[in-house]
Amino acid sequence: MYCLLGALPHHALHRLARWYGPVMLLRLGHVSTLVVLSPEAAREVMKTQDAALANRPVNMTMNILTYGG
Repeated sequence: MYCLLGALPHHALHRLARWYGPVMLLRLGHVSTLVVLSPEAAREVMKTQDAALANRPVNMTMNILTYGG
């Protein structure tokens, strides 16, 4: 991800959000990643669309970063 977004990925994602909006689907290798960059969009994703996201496959990286949580 460093090669794609540089040393400050949050700045690069902010620039992308200004162009594409607060919700983006990025393809990182063979994994599609949903990036949500505003509180309102995060609320929509986590509360309103929770059933649609509940059966998503477990991402190994997130499993490691959250210590299995």
